[in-house]
Order: sequence, then C-alpha cells, then structure tokens
Amino acid sequence: MSFSNYGALKRLGEIYTKLLKGLVVKFWNVYGLEKDLDKAHVITDLILKAKNEGKIPLMTSGKEKRQFLHVDDCSECLYILSQKHDDIHVDQELHITTFEWTPVINIAKIISKHMGNVPVQPNKNSVDNVQKGMKNEPDKYVLKFWKPKKSLEKGIKEIIDAMK
Repeated sequence: MSFSNYGALKRLGEIYTKLLKGLVVKFWNVYGLEKDLDKAHVITDLILKAKNEGKIPLMTSGKEKRQFLHVDDCSECLYILSQKHDDIHVDQELHITTFEWTPVINIAKIISKHMGNVPVQPNKNSVDNVQKGMKNEPDKYVLKFWKPKKSLEKGIKEIIDAMK
C-alpha cells in the first residue's frame, strides 16, 4: 500500500529491520480486548456501536474483505518464531494471519448475533478508501511452524463478553 502514508511507514520499518538482521513479521488485523476505546479498531468499534447505539452502522458497504487474527494466536506465533529465529532466513516474509478473507459485513453480522440481533446498516454510498480494494495474498511460509486456532466468531464473542 505504497499509496498511503501508513503503507510507506510500514515499508520503512521493514527496511530498517532487515538492515539490523531482524525478521520482518507482518501482522494482519490483530484483534482482541482493547482498553483505549477512543481509537478502537474495527471489531471493537462495531461492538461499541451495537452496545451504545443499538445498531451497527457501517462506514462502507461492508463488502471489503480483511483477514483477522486473534491476539492469542498472534502471541503464540511470535513466541514460536522467537524459538525458531535462527532457522528462518532474514529475507523470508512472515505473515501472521488466519489466511481467511472475511467481508466486514460478516463481522458486523457476528456481532449482531451476539448482541441481541441489533440491525446492521451498510452504507451503500461509500467505498473502501483505505485499501482501495487491494488484496495482497500473504505468504504461507509461517504455517510450517504455527497455525491459528481461535475462530473469528469465538474471538469476537470473548471480546463482547469481556466488554459487558
């Protein structure tokens, strides 16, 4: 995503990490219980909308797809990679994700189901201006060492239960 400051800064971090002979690990939408609700990410934001507004209005149509990974799975993967560090070449791309594309509207529907079936309201007049429909496929090399365990639905339900 070199068209955005976010993408450019991530790339800069990767370059510095490689110069320091470190492993570059790419996180794909890691989610979990958030404490700073002023800048919540998509799952927490949608839970808060359901809780506080009794509905889930989306900023887009919800058709854009993302890969989400629970923080517990992410932590386990990082631990395993730290143990295997010397066995992994520094040029190897390490993507930590579920390798499953999920439309944002499906996230909203899962949240709705666990929050009393509050209505989901897609914005039919809006598009994804963040990633502009880009879907880079992650390299599956990391699956030689680790596999995600927690389902998206279970992870979302855990967050909802913790926020009650």
